[in-house]
Amino acid sequence: YYIWAKDAVGNISSSTTASVTNIDTTAPTISVSSAPSTSWTSGNKSFTVTASDAGSGIAGYYISTSNTTPPTNGWESSTAGTKIYSKGTGTYYIWAKDAVGNISSSTTATVKNIDTTAPTAPTITNSSKGSWTNQDVTISLSSTDTGGSGVAKYQIKYSGTSNAWKDASNPDTWSAARNETIYYRAVDNVGNVSSASSTSIKIDKTAPTISVSSAPSTSWTSGNKSFTVTASDAGSGIAGYYISTSNTTPPTNGWESSTAGTKIYSKGTGTYYIWAKDAVGNISSSTTATVTKIDTTPPSIVYKKSTVSNTVYLDVGDESPIVVSDSESGMHVTDCNVFKYAADSTPVYSYTGGTFNFAFDADTAYRIKCTAADNAGNNTSKDLALTYFRYGEGWSKTYNASSLSFTGGVSLSGSKVLLYKNSSSSRGIQYGPYVKYTNGCYKIKYTGNNLNTTGISFDSTHSNDVTNYNLYHSNVTSTSVFYYIKVSTSNMSDKNVEHRTFTTINKPSTAYLPASAPYLNSITVTYMGDTSFSACSGSYKTTIP
Repeated sequence: YYIWAKDAVGNISSSTTASVTNIDTTAPTISVSSAPSTSWTSGNKSFTVTASDAGSGIAGYYISTSNTTPPTNGWESSTAGTKIYSKGTGTYYIWAKDAVGNISSSTTATVKNIDTTAPTAPTITNSSKGSWTNQDVTISLSSTDTGGSGVAKYQIKYSGTSNAWKDASNPDTWSAARNETIYYRAVDNVGNVSSASSTSIKIDKTAPTISVSSAPSTSWTSGNKSFTVTASDAGSGIAGYYISTSNTTPPTNGWESSTAGTKIYSKGTGTYYIWAKDAVGNISSSTTATVTKIDTTPPSIVYKKSTVSNTVYLDVGDESPIVVSDSESGMHVTDCNVFKYAADSTPVYSYTGGTFNFAFDADTAYRIKCTAADNAGNNTSKDLALTYFRYGEGWSKTYNASSLSFTGGVSLSGSKVLLYKNSSSSRGIQYGPYVKYTNGCYKIKYTGNNLNTTGISFDSTHSNDVTNYNLYHSNVTSTSVFYYIKVSTSNMSDKNVEHRTFTTINKPSTAYLPASAPYLNSITVTYMGDTSFSACSGSYKTTIP
């Protein structure tokens, strides 16, 4: 500028010069030179604004989420032509001002797709519900991401085999044996990670193993035998046992529930097949236990006896009145005592096995008491009163000779009837004893000495006596004479009275001195109890049972 002055009368001075500069009335310009990314992220996003001022130059920036004209304060001083911001989600308004306070119009930057919220913990759908199974297990996962970026993937971590997270499939299928807790988490598209959820994977496709750990005893016993099986299962565990005498695959029912690793059985004779199953139904192959040598039957003590109860009849000198046997475990011990007469407490013979070698006296009463044990411990006993040991005999009665009637040629000396040859009569003792005879077989026995020098004859001419009889086998020794007769009472005049047989022992054919003469002590009549007369035939013995 040129400036003059004049006075009152109009005089004008020479000009002076003044230069005016640095006046800026123009606002800066501003724009977003690098806009925010539109990709999802979990943090603030950057954007850049560029401002210019041809005058006084840029002096500061102001940013706001409102498009209201900026106040005088709150500006960020900066002479830079660019400004970088890092902001979260929103629409931002940015102004620039120059050094003289001229303010630009606003420019706008919109920040979006920022996700800072983690997904929800996965919801797990487990096809086995976390329980033991022998099938494949399928895991399905679901999660919600409210932050907006969405669930990008799921990750897995194992409790037992690995503690590192790694990406998982969805759905996730499990086939191999496993017993483990599995953890899953969700990851969204910007890397936000959810809290973990867990489930159990319990897959058992392997059958248990089973074996007989303690076999049945091979010794003889009288009761069931015990044996033990041992089973193991590395997966779901033992759940039950099944036992059968058939090796057929077990049915679904009939199992005995048990989680024990051992099972004790007590069984009788047989072959047993045992299976174990686990909690998911896998069944082992069978193991076998064979139980033998069980004997529940006591030994047999058999007395050779007739049909007469509690009476055994043996021939003189018989050596086997008993048969002790055991068809299963075999005999262990036999103890038999023979007593003379039922009331006698001192045995005359003891038998502990082997051959029963005792000769019974003729026509003598005995008692046998036997006990026997087999190798399994079964015991049995038998006590039998034995009446006159000869097969087929029943009641018996002895008559002293001195009480009988006799004819000439004999004399009584104490209890002996001496037989002489000192008269014309050939008979010594005539008539037998009075007996109430019934139909049947009888044995008549004479005892004495030198009786083999005499003879036997019969006289059936007298009435009212036994007239219908037949003589069967007879035997004569020096000390005894006996014979058997079969009697029929059909011709007796009175069947209810005692009758006599007209049996005669003749005098000896040689004259003896009294000291050496034959003599008779007694006559014994024994009823053999066989109304069919069959006991008087053959050998006089009934069938041995």
